[in-house]
Amino acid sequence: MLKDKKTGDFFRRVLPVSSIGIVLVVSIVISSLFGYWLDGKIGTKPYCTVFFLLIGVASGVKSAYMFMKRAGVFDNIDRVDGVDKSNDVEKDR
Repeated sequence: MLKDKKTGDFFRRVLPVSSIGIVLVVSIVISSLFGYWLDGKIGTKPYCTVFFLLIGVASGVKSAYMFMKRAGVFDNIDRVDGVDKSNDVEKDR
């Protein structure tokens, strides 16, 4: 098995990002089921289901963002085509 530092770093960054789909689905399903259950208890179909569906989507997106941030997806956001674009304004002066 290859024990290349770049390969290990790659997998260390990719594995957390690969679980984003699961995090999104689980947060949406759990919150929607809670809203559906609450609708059944208080008789307000479909208002609680829709409300908690939106809460689940927001929670899933936030969790996905946190996973990607922790994995370092946004570390090189200022780099385009291998060129650092973060200091272009200062270079023009």
